[in-house]
Amino acid sequence: NTIAYAASWEEGLLKVDAANKRLIPANGTVATGPDSDGTTPGYLRTAVGGVAYSDDGILWCTNGYTKRALHALDREGNFYDYNFGSVIGDDEKVADLLISNDGYIWANVINKGLLVFNTNGTLDVLSDDNFKLLTDAEGNGKLSSKDVLCMEEDLDGEVWVGTGSGLSIFYNPAAIFAEGNFDSEQIL
Repeated sequence: NTIAYAASWEEGLLKVDAANKRLIPANGTVATGPDSDGTTPGYLRTAVGGVAYSDDGILWCTNGYTKRALHALDREGNFYDYNFGSVIGDDEKVADLLISNDGYIWANVINKGLLVFNTNGTLDVLSDDNFKLLTDAEGNGKLSSKDVLCMEEDLDGEVWVGTGSGLSIFYNPAAIFAEGNFDSEQIL
């Protein structure tokens, strides 16, 4: 296959056609937002910080500077966007992304925490979706810091989160959307 996708903090989601040596904007529902630091009045950017495929062939990407922070592109070329306006504002930087084996989408919201999203297997049915913004607060993820730098899932399905203040591990990620304690544990 000679097609790949890439993230650009300026131009958004890019489709790379290696066979024809072309770079094509493929933004679909990806939103354009203002320059958040105010250095360039009127300047708009399409900020995509992370791109990843799920096991079922869905392409996911993050989208900064908009409440519609996650987007999906299915195998038929249909785009879907997801609004997190209750926890993410139009000035947030949403960067890296991880798709865990349980199908959860994890995205770091710079200096605010970690967004975890579950479509429950349906891209187009929003009524069954679940999401949480995990922070450093006890009972809400208990991250070492809201400054999330990276994340990775290990072979046991545990999610390791690197923050500016150390590592946090979610030993039972499935508990995030269930009743009870789902807080991470810090590695000292």
